[in-house]
Amino acid sequence: MKGIKYILAILAIVFLVIGLGGCEYTYPFEEEPNNTPSDATFVRNQIVKEQIHVATDLDYWEINLGTIVRSSEVKLTHLSEDLKIMAFGYDVNDNQITLDGSNNYLNSDNDGTENELILISNDDVVTLFVCVEASDRRGLPGTYWLEHNIY
Repeated sequence: MKGIKYILAILAIVFLVIGLGGCEYTYPFEEEPNNTPSDATFVRNQIVKEQIHVATDLDYWEINLGTIVRSSEVKLTHLSEDLKIMAFGYDVNDNQITLDGSNNYLNSDNDGTENELILISNDDVVTLFVCVEASDRRGLPGTYWLEHNIY
């Protein structure tokens, strides 16, 4: 009887360790190809950890904002190289819309590894596409975290 209790206790500890280890927050990976908006990888979590593999690589991401969003932001952080982002939005009818009064897209291209940030305050945006690429200044691949927040 002691042997069975011992085995059951060991099994309980093993399941507990495996269960707690499985609760770690996971980050989605890009699904190649995602070099065009039509091949964009859908963002399921708030943070994506990825990389630009070669200087000509483009990473397109699709973010569903929903219909009651007032404003949102996308930002690049933890940059290992000089990268930039561009964002453009679509309304509920899949029409591309103007984001800042004159342009159909917004971009951020700070020098070096400084964070990149785009703020969107257009109520009509329900789907946001974000493109991450190497900056024109250096044209080198690098790693990044893409984060989006909805307010």
